[in-house]
Amino acid sequence: MKIFKFGLILFTTFSLAACGNIGTQEEASSAISSSSVESQTKETLSIVISLEQDGEKVEDTTKELEVEEGTTVLDSLKEQYEVIENDGYVVSIEEMEIDEKLGKYWMYEVNNEEAAVGAADYELKDGDQVNWFLNALQ
Repeated sequence: MKIFKFGLILFTTFSLAACGNIGTQEEASSAISSSSVESQTKETLSIVISLEQDGEKVEDTTKELEVEEGTTVLDSLKEQYEVIENDGYVVSIEEMEIDEKLGKYWMYEVNNEEAAVGAADYELKDGDQVNWFLNALQ
């Protein structure tokens, strides 16, 4: 069942990434203007990130952070930890790598709920608790 969920999450992530569109120069100019206004008024959010491997919290990896509104789960992870990714897929955090033979992959949840989108698409909210876990899918 978890393999099915994992496959569904990967499929959804790649499908959403493929659905992007190319805007006109006018839209791009408008987006740049509005983003510079937004960057001046972005709110600061308090979040917590932790790492878990094989059902156990990894010592000294839980971090309380202040991030800007609009920060994604993946952005916050990459700012705080040594991360290796392949085509947007996290393969290693702090030298803890996935193991395809054992079916161990990095997954994440926010506020104890599995996310329905990829980490690059999930924008954090104030008070979010993000847990990355490297466990075998069963």
